[in-house]
Amino acid sequence: GDIRQVTSGTEVKAHPVWMAPANRIAFMQSRLTFTWPRTYAINVARPGTPVAIATLNGIHRRIAEMLWSRAAQAFLVVYWNGLARSLARVPLQLPKVMLSPTAFPATVEDVTTLDRGATAWIQSDPRGLRTLRYLARGAREPITLLHITSPAKSAELCRAEVITWHNGSGV
Repeated sequence: GDIRQVTSGTEVKAHPVWMAPANRIAFMQSRLTFTWPRTYAINVARPGTPVAIATLNGIHRRIAEMLWSRAAQAFLVVYWNGLARSLARVPLQLPKVMLSPTAFPATVEDVTTLDRGATAWIQSDPRGLRTLRYLARGAREPITLLHITSPAKSAELCRAEVITWHNGSGV
């Protein structure tokens, strides 16, 4: 019930995520509202200088949403990947694991996780197909729980072609 200030400075801070049970809060911080944010963590019990989270900052993509998965000891991160939004599990020490791989670029939204390590999300692709996907703890591939848009109806809507490119930074 106590209010405690754990950060300071004029930087813009956003998207706080509680990292239980480590008593840390992860958050995004940037110098200005529209500059590229970096991700940091700070200990709530002993606030000090925030520590950069290298694995999240190493994605080199704008993070749209992040959650902490206590069971996986990893972040679930939805990030912009061109025009799509991809979902990855990003442990603090190891490389990221893609959770939303598809033949077409998928847009991920509404991600949730359970204490036991399962993850669920809504995913859509350029063909108009929207599905509710579920990844059980320890599973390698997600399963589709529900087709929000019928696959047959989606096939009638359009033909999709994927075009990829890299910007001047190679991203």
